[in-house]
Amino acid sequence: MILTGKKSKTIALITAYRPCTNSPRSAGDKTVYMQQFRTLLAHATSKESTSTPDPHCQFILDMQAWISHLQEQGHSIILCLDSNENLNSIENGRYDPLEYNNGSFIQSATHSGTVSSMVTICGLIDTLAYLHPPPYASTYAYSKNRLDCIFISRDLAPSIIHSGVLPLYSVFHSDHNAVYLDRDSHLLFGEETCEHTCSGALVGTLQGT
Repeated sequence: MILTGKKSKTIALITAYRPCTNSPRSAGDKTVYMQQFRTLLAHATSKESTSTPDPHCQFILDMQAWISHLQEQGHSIILCLDSNENLNSIENGRYDPLEYNNGSFIQSATHSGTVSSMVTICGLIDTLAYLHPPPYASTYAYSKNRLDCIFISRDLAPSIIHSGVLPLYSVFHSDHNAVYLDRDSHLLFGEETCEHTCSGALVGTLQGT
């Protein structure tokens, strides 16, 4: 979704689910992993490639290249992500830029395929870490890991008012917690948002699946 403010300010609001790290032998046929594995495998076969697809890693390559493309077009980024990767400690990733190619899966033999590399290269900020010191709450009912996060472009950081993780089942019935971000609409868009469509601050929540 592209949000527009004053003076041609544009923000790309992205909600994304990354497949679990898995393998074709252990993943169920109807899982998101296997659905994407079959799509990637068909593409590789058409290109006469013998590599085994990895949807978990491929997600990062495609997302990083696309976000970089949006940034080149002048868009700021808000990325609401169920990463299926432990985000309790995000370290600076290796700088490995990727070229966007519309309609094609992005390939790289050197990219780590991690969230840390993607956010480092795209210059994104972890909104929870921006306002709060570690340790961070789990966002998944069956582990102590923080899998869900909202990342934003650095130019949007001054607009952050609050960020956090809500208790399980406080907003919706899910095995993931809601991650939220409150932002000052005037700092975000250069003007107040319409009272009929938004409350004073633009609020974002992320539901994991």
